[in-house]
Amino acid sequence: MIPLKLADKVFYGSAGMFNGLVGGFVTFFVLIYYSQVLGLSAGLTGTALAVALVFDAISDPLIGRWSDQTKSKIGRRHPFMYAAIAPVAILFYYLWNPPAYVIESNSLFVHLLITIILLRMSATFFDVPSSTFVAELTNDYEERTSLVNARSVIGTITALTMILFMYGYWLADSPEYPDGILRADGYKEASLVGVLIIVVAMLSTSIGLHKKIPHLPHAPEQNSLSIKQFLIDIRNLLLEPSYSALLFAGLFGAAALGTSSALQAYLFTFFWELSSDQITILFATQIPATLLAFVMVPLLTRGREKRNIAVVTYLVSNVFLTLPIFLRLGGWFPENGSDILLPLLIGFALFDMSLYVCGTVIWSSMLADVVELRQVSTGRREEGLLFSLQTFVGKLTGAVGTIMAGLVLEYAAFPKQAIDSIRVPADALDRFGWAYAPLVLVLYTIAAYAISRYKIDRNGHEMRVRELQLATNTHLETGFKKMENLS
Repeated sequence: MIPLKLADKVFYGSAGMFNGLVGGFVTFFVLIYYSQVLGLSAGLTGTALAVALVFDAISDPLIGRWSDQTKSKIGRRHPFMYAAIAPVAILFYYLWNPPAYVIESNSLFVHLLITIILLRMSATFFDVPSSTFVAELTNDYEERTSLVNARSVIGTITALTMILFMYGYWLADSPEYPDGILRADGYKEASLVGVLIIVVAMLSTSIGLHKKIPHLPHAPEQNSLSIKQFLIDIRNLLLEPSYSALLFAGLFGAAALGTSSALQAYLFTFFWELSSDQITILFATQIPATLLAFVMVPLLTRGREKRNIAVVTYLVSNVFLTLPIFLRLGGWFPENGSDILLPLLIGFALFDMSLYVCGTVIWSSMLADVVELRQVSTGRREEGLLFSLQTFVGKLTGAVGTIMAGLVLEYAAFPKQAIDSIRVPADALDRFGWAYAPLVLVLYTIAAYAISRYKIDRNGHEMRVRELQLATNTHLETGFKKMENLS
C-alpha cells in the first residue's frame, strides 16, 4: 500500500458531506416537513420513508457485489460513483419542491414515496462504492480509524452547519411564523444550497481519488455474478462471528438512530419548547463536540482495542442522550423557559455527541478490519459485499426506526399540523417522552452489547496483514520465475 497523504484523507472525507446532506436532511426534516408543513399524516410519511429504506436496503448488497466484480478502465468503484451524481442532485431537489399539481391532487404520499425511493437508490450507487475505500486505501489498524474519522467529522460538521442555517436562517421564527419550522419556503430555499454541496462533495471524492485507481485492488479474474453464488457468499459472511456482531450492532443502532433523528425536531420544538434561535445555539455547540471527537478518537484508540472503546463510548453516550428526558418526566429537570434549561441541554448534548461520534468512527474502522479476515479465508477481497450488507441491515432497520417514530407520534396522539407547543396537550408530551426515551435507550444498549461480541484484535489483524503480504510476494516471485523460464 502507498502511504496516504493528507489530501487522500480529505478527498475520502469529502464523501461525508454527501452523507451529511442527503442522509441528514432526509432523517431530520422530511417527517416534520411533510406532516407538519405539507399536511400529510405522520403515519403515511413514516410509511413512505420506511418503504423507501427497504427498497434502498435491498439494492445495497447487489450494488456492492456488482462493484466488487466490475472491470473497467476506471476501476471497480468509480463507474458507479460518477453515474450517481446527476440523479441524486435532481431527485434531492424534487423531494423538497413537489410540483403544484401534486399538492392540488392530494398525491403527496405517492410523490414522496417515488421520489425518496429513487433518491435513496441513486445515492447507494455513490455511497456503497465510496465507503469501501477505507479498506482499499490502507490495511493499517490505526490508519483506517483515521480515514473513517475524517469522513465522519466532515459529514457531521456539514450536517450540523446546514441544520444551524435551517433553524437560524431558513426556519427562523418570525411574526408570520412564530414557529419557523413550519415555513415551507425555508425548506425549498435550503434545498438549492443542498444540491450544490452534494454535487461538490460527490465530484471531490470521485475526482480526488481517481488517481488512486491503479493502486487499488482489482476485480477477480473469474467473476461470478450468479444469484446462487451471491447467496452463498452472504451466508458465509453472516457465519463470521466478528462480522455478525457488527451486523447486529448496526441493526439496533440504526433503529435507535432512525427513531431519535426523526423525532428530534419534535423533541426540541414541542417537548423542550425551544425557539429557533435556541435550537440554533444547541446545534452550534455540537460542532465543537464533533471536533472534540476528532481529537479524542486517536487518543482513545492508540495502543488499545477498538472493541472496548466502542462499547464504552456507545453506552455513556446513550446515558447523556436520554437522561434529560427521564429527569423531566420525573419532575427533576428545570421547567421550560427557565434560564438554566438551555445550558443544561447544551452540556448533555456536548457529551452525547462527542462520544457517539467516537463510537461510530471506531465501529466503522472495525468493519474494515473484517476484510483481511475474510481474505485469508476465501482468497478474495469482498469490500463491496461486506460494507453493503452492513448498510443493507442498517437501512432496513432504519426503516423500522422511522416507522417507530411515526408510531410514537400516533401513540402520543400528537396533533397534526400543530402551530406551536401551546396547542400540544401536556399528556401528549408526557406520552411522547415515555415512548421515546426508553425505546432509544434499550436499542442503543443492545447495539453496545453486540459490539462486545466482536473477536478481532490488533495482534490478530497485524498477523493476517503480514500473512497476506507474504502470500502476495511469493506469488509475484513465482510469476517472475515463470517469465524468466519462458524467456
